[in-house]
Amino acid sequence: MSDETNRTPEEDAIIAAEEAAAEEAPGDVIEDAPTVSDTAANAAAAAAAVAEGFGEESEDADLTPLLEALSEASRLRRQEAARRLSLLAEHRKDELAGSVDVLVDALERPEAQTRWQILDALRIVGADDPELVADAFEAAENALFEEGPRSAFARLAAFRYFVMLGKSSPERSDEVWPLLDEAAQVYHGQPEYREMLVALADFAGGSISDTSRKAVADRVRFDAQGKTGGFLKSYSAQVLAVAEGTEDEPNESEGA
Repeated sequence: MSDETNRTPEEDAIIAAEEAAAEEAPGDVIEDAPTVSDTAANAAAAAAAVAEGFGEESEDADLTPLLEALSEASRLRRQEAARRLSLLAEHRKDELAGSVDVLVDALERPEAQTRWQILDALRIVGADDPELVADAFEAAENALFEEGPRSAFARLAAFRYFVMLGKSSPERSDEVWPLLDEAAQVYHGQPEYREMLVALADFAGGSISDTSRKAVADRVRFDAQGKTGGFLKSYSAQVLAVAEGTEDEPNESEGA
């Protein structure tokens, strides 16, 4: 960020709000404590100030300030920059391809939102050349097994990243399948599991090894052919069909 003498009033307000939040320890008794609505309003105002600081959202926006913001001290600015980069990734793949190292580095930030949106951006950038973003492997593995409900988006983004990487070749599929398999077991039945099954069908239909394809089929067979109903059965059946070559990839709206 800019130094203290060059900060804008909006930056000063954001920094003050973040510092105040960091200093409030659980259990502190605070006189005239803000209400929930006050806190929400302040958070919304701070987020709006950050967004305004980056200017209007546009497909031809300058990416440099967004990439630089990923390393700034402000959590809000990192999150907003990551959000915009994930939205721009589809339209600016070539430019972001030259900054993959910056994106991979951003996966080390402490807040889940920055990590999952950067993982989404990397998945999009690497869609045509997965090896371009292979350096994110270790950080994505860490995100895949983050604990806590607030990390669900990071887990799903990591799962999709590994699907993108793994479906590109038989060798990569064998490398990532143990991670996908473990995640499928750990998050079975969790809210993010439905979208993991959609991604798993994409993996099963990719350029994967016969060993990985059989393993996918074996992983979902019980749910696909069992008595359990709802999305678990229907989506698992679709994954099984793709793995066994008897049906096209699933429609995401089915089984909802």
